[in-house]
Amino acid sequence: MRNLRSNSAQLELTSNKYPRHYRLLKASDYRRVLKHHIRLSDRYFSLSICNNQQQYPRLGLAIRKKVARHAVQRNRIKRIVREYFRQHQQQLPAIDIVVFAKAGIVEQTNQQLRQSLARHWQKLIKMHMDQHG
Repeated sequence: MRNLRSNSAQLELTSNKYPRHYRLLKASDYRRVLKHHIRLSDRYFSLSICNNQQQYPRLGLAIRKKVARHAVQRNRIKRIVREYFRQHQQQLPAIDIVVFAKAGIVEQTNQQLRQSLARHWQKLIKMHMDQHG
């Protein structure tokens, strides 16, 4: 039984799943990131980034009603960010990321939002490589 558990844990780390422990769930996690953060921004997203004590990156989302008035709009943005994170989480270091949407994001296409996230991911990876050689 123990081997099955360790194998499933290993599979989870190498697969493209998005389990609960990859999410920022507690208000205290969000506060910690916002207190000790580095910020990256473009015209669609603003990211607050902070190192974590885990072995993997974690994602938090903050999509305000002021930016996306209707729930369907907010859910679309969250779905795109979560899916991009899920597909590219192996590239990221052990950091916590809080993603904020900016005004005007609702009018953008899914492809534009994914391109913006790709640029942010490249910056995150480059920052990590510069710090840890």
